[in-house]
Amino acid sequence: KEGDLRNFDKVLDANNQAVILDAQQSKKWEILIAALQ
Repeated sequence: KEGDLRNFDKVLDANNQAVILDAQQSKKWEILIAALQ
């Protein structure tokens, strides 16, 4: 069971990193779009 929990934590970490990347990319796009307008 402990091994499963550790794997689950790793999956959560990976998902959190993906979310953080998406947020950073969204900000970049917002800045680009604002610059174009």
